[in-house]
Amino acid sequence: MSNSLNKHSRIHLISIFVVLCGFILGVRDALFRELWFDEALTVGEFMYLPTIAAIYRNYVIPNNHIVYTIFLKFWNEFYSTNFSLDFYWRLFTVLTAAITVGVMFQRWRKRYGIITLSLVLFAFTYSLPFEIYATALRGYMLSMLWIVLSFEFARFWVFKTKWHAGLGYFIFCLLAVGTIPSNLFALAGVVIFFFPYFGFKQVFKWKFIYLAVVPLAAAALFYLPLSRRVAGILKLNEGWDSKIDVIRLVYSSFMIAFLPLIIAALAGGMIYFHRAKNRKFLWILSILLIPVPVIFLRTPAPFPRVFITLWPLWILLLCAGLKHLIASSRIWKKQLFLVIFLLGLSVAWGAACHKYNGLLSRVFHGEQHLDDFFSPYYMSSKHKPWALIQEIKKTLGDSEKAVYLSFNSEPCVIVLYSRMTGILVNWIFDKPQVKVLGLSPGSWIVIKQSEKIDDIKKRFGIKTKPLFQNGVYLVFQVIT
Repeated sequence: MSNSLNKHSRIHLISIFVVLCGFILGVRDALFRELWFDEALTVGEFMYLPTIAAIYRNYVIPNNHIVYTIFLKFWNEFYSTNFSLDFYWRLFTVLTAAITVGVMFQRWRKRYGIITLSLVLFAFTYSLPFEIYATALRGYMLSMLWIVLSFEFARFWVFKTKWHAGLGYFIFCLLAVGTIPSNLFALAGVVIFFFPYFGFKQVFKWKFIYLAVVPLAAAALFYLPLSRRVAGILKLNEGWDSKIDVIRLVYSSFMIAFLPLIIAALAGGMIYFHRAKNRKFLWILSILLIPVPVIFLRTPAPFPRVFITLWPLWILLLCAGLKHLIASSRIWKKQLFLVIFLLGLSVAWGAACHKYNGLLSRVFHGEQHLDDFFSPYYMSSKHKPWALIQEIKKTLGDSEKAVYLSFNSEPCVIVLYSRMTGILVNWIFDKPQVKVLGLSPGSWIVIKQSEKIDDIKKRFGIKTKPLFQNGVYLVFQVIT
């Protein structure tokens, strides 16, 4: 008995160590990156609003992940000067990522096997998308936490039907849609997951009706007071024109992150369905197809990153298939060999993806500014807006020269860093309702490498001369 307990304890500790290694490898570098456009809007336009009510009401663009912004504001209240502000803000998302992975590990290890789960969570935390979203000042990772908790309370509701299970399910559905309204897609996946336990004959029973209606009711409760603002956001028609490209990116990102384990899980699934007589659980696989009708029914198609919050449910399906492959190796030595082999493949594959992330970005996205999953421009070591601000201030000294920022140079980022550090420069840039009409001689212009200065010269009818380059930024001066 004691030998069995010792063996179990060793496996448990090793599994935790494996997942922890993946997590550290996943966030260690991205944790120190500088802000980009959406993150600067999250902080500068929303988090710094004076009250929680103001954050809730200011839903003018979908960049405001309301619940995330509110939690980030609470987190900001405990700021210590021992950290730089942007690093401290990122720690909040990293903390939510750690809690999410911890809940998945704790709740799912007995259902799918601790060895299976540790393999999958290692691949997840060492993936390129995890590196991006586990450190982003955005609500995607917090959304995953709410979805995992919604799933757990839904499971409790289905099998126990306790009132507090139903209440917990409603609360976490409310938090999920309040963070990002498109989390309804993932919550629909939760309903689909538990559909086989009811079947078509029981879908009109109150237990299943409650399960299916709660996400919609939560969305209505949260957004009806903001209905006019939501209508305005819908009129923005933001998204991608190419539906095929969105589908390709949504599925390729998941497949690349878990490729060795997906192959193994497919083999495990074949073993299971060969042995199982009851095929009703095949319905669960339709969770994989949720993005397809959404993408084809909406014009323009949603941004690919919208579907990243489906990953916890897709991970469940991956665990189910992998579990049956590992269980098929009944002899411990063969099972141990299989696990070590799969872990080695996952380590090598994850390392290769990180090494060739730029290649993956070019192959699947083409343009870095459209990359949601592999190597977006803001993950580049050349994305250093803070260094640009320092150089501009050092060169200008105490002069009151105006510096024009193009839209692509991300004025919100530069102005926020300037505000955070007390560096005051006369920044000028286009705003939604106010456009810059002209630039006087001596003014400076900041653009990105990907832009053409000729477009700005033509717009304002000016001549310029190059001053210097700082990372991805080019700086020019207006001359007579």
